Amino acid sequence: VYDPVTNVPANGSGDNITHGIHFDPWLSQEWHANVKNLRTGDYFSGIQRAIDSPYTKDGDTLLVMNGTFNENVVVYKELHIVGSGISNTTYLNVTSGWAMTIEANNVSISGIIISGNDTAYGGIRINSSFNVTLYNLIIQNFTDYGIKVGNGSLALNHSINDTLIRGIVGCGILLLNATNPSIHNNTFINNGWDIIIENSSRNAIENNYFGTQPTRASFCYHGNFSIKGIATPPPDAEGFENVDAWINVSSGDADSWIFIYMYYNESLIKGNEDFLTIFKWNGTWSREGWDGEHYIDTSENIVGVNVTNIGDPIFAVMQDYFPPITNLTVGKPSYGNHITSNTPI
Repeated sequence: VYDPVTNVPANGSGDNITHGIHFDPWLSQEWHANVKNLRTGDYFSGIQRAIDSPYTKDGDTLLVMNGTFNENVVVYKELHIVGSGISNTTYLNVTSGWAMTIEANNVSISGIIISGNDTAYGGIRINSSFNVTLYNLIIQNFTDYGIKVGNGSLALNHSINDTLIRGIVGCGILLLNATNPSIHNNTFINNGWDIIIENSSRNAIENNYFGTQPTRASFCYHGNFSIKGIATPPPDAEGFENVDAWINVSSGDADSWIFIYMYYNESLIKGNEDFLTIFKWNGTWSREGWDGEHYIDTSENIVGVNVTNIGDPIFAVMQDYFPPITNLTVGKPSYGNHITSNTPI
């Protein structure tokens, strides 16, 4: 028998083996081998035990099997931590602090449901400098943050994809001093704010779903912003009808701007798609006077607008579905009187 890391042969027999053996003792508790290092073949009774093992090295993949793991995890090695899939219920369940803190670069986390029981502070905190990938996760029921990217220093090239973030009292994703992160194909439901951006640049925020409506939207921007979906939208603008595309964007920066791209459901369109437009709600609806460049792509079902001096409005895609009604009095008709193209209305 050889130690898989040192390649030192075991020496002795029976109870007298002297070296070359990796021994992980436990006392007075049932032991479940539910985390496997795919390189070494070693099994561990928890995620943190697997990370802490001297046999676990940078670049290893840890397979986390079905079950509930009641532990706060710190990832300080360059690892790929793979759950059995959110449909197969791999749970990381905590009641305080951060469920997972990532200190290493080149880490990926996937296939895990991370829950804070409405008492824990946050889901995943990324303190490392670059290349952390989070995907195919559910992060739910935390008091402050679902995911926090950056800790005041460099945070480069992190990505969050295909993840459901819900029930976060504070903010679903906080980007803090983050450069070039990728936020794609995520779903945000019932959060205080869905995304907050502070001192972060070159972010790709694309094809995410916001709110219980839900609204699919993408953004490019300059400045600091808060973004969230709408649970209860205001009534439609007079003479217009919504197409189930709503978003709330907030910013107090005087020099900030944001280009909002919202996707609409073509089956809801009752008129000409070319005349779809984005309205702004600040207690009342306004169609113009606040907007910059407009964008529409009817082949991809996208309507966009560039906004400056933002404040805290709701934006919605509207269609001019109701035709105007006019009355024309022409006096007592006589022979030859008729309405022509030149008749003023």
